[in-house]
Amino acid sequence: SLAARRCLGLVCGPPSVVSREGGRVWAKLSGQEKETLRALGVNLGMKLGDVRQLFSEKEEIRAIVSGISDYMNRKIAAPAEMLEDKAEAINALVASRVASSREAQKKAGAAFAADAARRDGALVTTSGLVFEVLERAGSDVSPSPTSTVSVHYEGKLVDGTVFDSSKSRGEPARFALNQVIKGWQEALLLMAEGDRAQLTIP
Repeated sequence: SLAARRCLGLVCGPPSVVSREGGRVWAKLSGQEKETLRALGVNLGMKLGDVRQLFSEKEEIRAIVSGISDYMNRKIAAPAEMLEDKAEAINALVASRVASSREAQKKAGAAFAADAARRDGALVTTSGLVFEVLERAGSDVSPSPTSTVSVHYEGKLVDGTVFDSSKSRGEPARFALNQVIKGWQEALLLMAEGDRAQLTIP
């Protein structure tokens, strides 16, 4: 049949259901197709991580999403010209939000470190590191400033978000002590082999 001949050399499935609205043909997506496209949208949104951090108000998000929607629906005739016209305003807005975000993070970090410093047993070094012993293994083996050490660690932001973890990778990190940040250098020199500690690094 004609339908059979059209399928030669192709993987044929059930035909898409279409309807005519306003003189155009619109495909009616299946539930699975909608979920797949929604996942694609999430994937694209995840690439906007920095933007998401800078613009969190509902009205701001709605305006950003409307721009994306208009572009995807070809409602913007000359997107390059629009961006050129708005470039200065965009740069100024982003720069302002970045500055505000950094200031907020600085204040949150200072408050977090101050809380940690008030806990029983906390040691505060001259650099501002807050060192708290969680477990002493009883070993008499300690690193020197030039030692190479093997360490299991989990790095968190002040909101509890884990940004790096040797535990999740299933193996400890190995590095020269004099090649890591100051807070790590100070803390590891206060520890012996097998010790566990919590560090709050400014």
